[in-house]
Amino acid sequence: MAETTEQTQPELVGNGLNPTSAMASLGWDKHPAQEAADKQAEELHMRASAPLVQTVMKAATPNATPEDRKAAADVFSKSNEVRIGDAIQAAINLNPAELYKAITGGSSVPEIGYDGANNQYEVMYNQRGERRSIRNLRTGKYLDEKELADTGGITTRLDTTPERQAGFKAAGITVGDYAKARSADFLNTKQAAGAGGVNGGMIEQLAMRNDALSKRLSPSSLDPKTLAFIRGISSIRTGDQQAIRSMTDAMNQAADGSKKSKDISEDVKRSAGLNLGLQYHEGKGWLNSNGEVATRDEINRLSSQLANESSSEKAIEARKQDMLEKAQTLAAGKSELLNDINELINNNAKIALAQNEIEKFGGIGVAKPNLPQQLGDSFMSARQKAISDQFYGASSQLFSNFVDQETKNLPPGRVPDIGELKKRFASSPEFKALQARAIEQSKLVEEENRKVAEEINKRSAIPVVNEPRAPATPAPAPQSARPPVQQETPKPKRSLRDIHNSLK
Repeated sequence: MAETTEQTQPELVGNGLNPTSAMASLGWDKHPAQEAADKQAEELHMRASAPLVQTVMKAATPNATPEDRKAAADVFSKSNEVRIGDAIQAAINLNPAELYKAITGGSSVPEIGYDGANNQYEVMYNQRGERRSIRNLRTGKYLDEKELADTGGITTRLDTTPERQAGFKAAGITVGDYAKARSADFLNTKQAAGAGGVNGGMIEQLAMRNDALSKRLSPSSLDPKTLAFIRGISSIRTGDQQAIRSMTDAMNQAADGSKKSKDISEDVKRSAGLNLGLQYHEGKGWLNSNGEVATRDEINRLSSQLANESSSEKAIEARKQDMLEKAQTLAAGKSELLNDINELINNNAKIALAQNEIEKFGGIGVAKPNLPQQLGDSFMSARQKAISDQFYGASSQLFSNFVDQETKNLPPGRVPDIGELKKRFASSPEFKALQARAIEQSKLVEEENRKVAEEINKRSAIPVVNEPRAPATPAPAPQSARPPVQQETPKPKRSLRDIHNSLK
C-alpha cells in the first residue's frame, strides 16, 4: 500500500550522517534526527491505516456479517503488500500491530545504499524489511528494473546482520566499502558460476579420459632411482666437471699426435664424447675444422669455455629435460603408450585453460585446480589428479545450477550474502554426495597405485647417459689472424616419438 503521509526528512550529508556521527559509526548507525523522523512517519502511517486494521479485525469476530467479511476482502485485494496468512493469524490473535504490518507492510523506512562503484542511493524499505523503491541521489530519479540490473546490485546496512555490523565497525570498514566489495563479490560469483556451467562438463569428461590413460600408463612411471639421478642438479654439475677435466687431461697428453687413434677413441668413450669439437690425427694432434693444430693452451681454453656453458642453470635444466624424455621413452617401450602420454599432456592443457576461465573470477570456493602434469611425474599421481579434476568439473556444474536457482528470484537490485550462499552450497546434499564419491574414488586409486608402485620400485634404474647437451665448438683464440670457425647448427629439440624411433 502506498505511503499516505509525506515524510519530512532532515538534510543529510555524505552517506546519510553528519560528519561527527559518520566518523563514529562509519554509516552503520542512523543519525538521531533520522531515527526520530522514522518513528514519526511510523506513527502517522499507523493512524492513517487504523480504519483498514479495524475493518479486518471486525471481520474476524464471531459476530461479523457478510458485509464485514466483504469489506475485509476488499482491503486485501487493494493492498499490494498484504500477507494474507500473517494477517489472518494476527486477526485471530487480536494483535493489531502485527495486523497493521501484515496488511500494509508498515511505513517507509529510508536507508542509504551503495552500488559497486560507490554511487549513493536512497533505498526505501517497508517495516518488514522489503524494498519499496530505489532513488539515485545524484539524479533524483527512481530506478526501474533494467537500471537496477545494470548497477550490479545495491547494498545497505540492512543487508548484513547486527553481529557482522559490529565487526565491521570495529575494523573501521564503512558501509560504502562493504557494499562495494559485496557487489564485486556477487558479480564475480555470477561470472564464475557461468564459466563453471560452460566449462565444467568438458573438464569432467577430459578428466575421465585422463583417468583411463593414466591407469594404462601407471606401470610406465619412472622409478625413484632414475628420477633422483636426473633431478639431482648438483650431481649433474659435478659429473660434468669431472668428465671435462678427465677428457682435457687425455687430450693434452695427445696434443703432439703421439697417441694411437684407437686409444683416443677409448678416451672419448670414457668421457661421453667430450672432444671439444676437435678431431684427432695421429702424428699431428688435435685439429679444428680448418685443419689447424690446436695447442695445449687452446685445448685448455675450449675446456674452460665448455665447463662454463655446461654449468649454467639453463643448460642443466635443458639437459635434464632431454634425459627425462629419454628415460620416459625407455620406460614406456611401446609407441602406443607414447601416444597416450601425448594425449594426457594435451588433455591436461585443455583442462588448465578451462579451469582458468573459472578461477579468474575467484573460482567456486569448494575446489581448486591441481598443478599440471609434467614430464617425469608419476602417472600414478596423474590418476589422482584426474579424480580431482573430475570432482572440480562436476562441482563447477553443480555450483552454476545452485547460484542460478538461488539468485534468479532475487528482487531487482538486491545483492545476496555471498559468504552465506557459498556456505549453503558447500553443505548441500548434492555437493556432499559429489565430495563423498570423489573421496571413495581416490581411495580405490590409492590402493591400485600402491600395488603398481611396489612393482616399479623393484626395477633397476634406467641407464640414461649423463652427458652435456653439446660439445663446445672451437672458437678463435684472442687476437688471432685465423678466420673464425663456422659454428655448428643447433640440433632441433626431439619429441618423445623421435627419441623412441632412434632407440629401435
